[in-house]
Amino acid sequence: MANKVAMVTGGGRGIGRAIVLRLAGDGFDMVVNSRQEQTVRAVVEEVTKLGRKALGIPADVSKSDLVRMMFDKALKEFGRLDVLVTNAGVTQVNTLDELTEEIWDRTMDVNAKGTFLCILEAAKQMIKQKSGRIIAIGSAFSVEAGIYHACYSASKFAVRGMTQAFAKELGPHGITVNCIAPGIIWTDMWKEADEKLSNIFGMRRGEAFEKFTQENVMLPESGKPEHIAPVVSFLASEGGGYITASTVSVGGGIPIV
Repeated sequence: MANKVAMVTGGGRGIGRAIVLRLAGDGFDMVVNSRQEQTVRAVVEEVTKLGRKALGIPADVSKSDLVRMMFDKALKEFGRLDVLVTNAGVTQVNTLDELTEEIWDRTMDVNAKGTFLCILEAAKQMIKQKSGRIIAIGSAFSVEAGIYHACYSASKFAVRGMTQAFAKELGPHGITVNCIAPGIIWTDMWKEADEKLSNIFGMRRGEAFEKFTQENVMLPESGKPEHIAPVVSFLASEGGGYITASTVSVGGGIPIV
């Protein structure tokens, strides 16, 4: 992957960080995005220790002007973009009576609109190059909605739908577009969800994660960010070059169709 460049949004922690480090290990120079400057800086330092170049860009991917700025900086620095991984996202766990328009807007803005804006910018450059890989991080809830995750599920259904539509349009330009659907992966985001779900179910902290894992995962091991990163690595590699418009489930056996 010498001289190839990958961008990961939401790359400051959890699944995003694991993807950044895996792609850097594969030989990509990296563009690392997160809303938090401190986490961006820390991951950039990790990438440079692996011997790759890294550019950190703090930005909110739900803002079109900031997304354009991010891509302008990346292209000015590296001159090309070979892989885009849209991982930035937020989760919301709410009962029906708690839902508000503000919760809907924020969830859709980051998860769906943010993915949309980044793909639009990446596609411009990849069409010029006549090559590229776009990998959107969806969710098992982008196929079957999760209880108390109405807004989150809707946003991830949108991510899955747009990847299929963009794959059909960008395929003739040599660009693949795929969606990865992580299952129940223990991250800071799941810690937040677990706390709320445990309250709803009348459980102790951590028990909701265990409940969802036991009910849905076929394997003895619970999900970790490091289970997602190798799948991104494969889709970004030559070996993944004939896969497009696909949703790849990485959930230890969580059913997905």
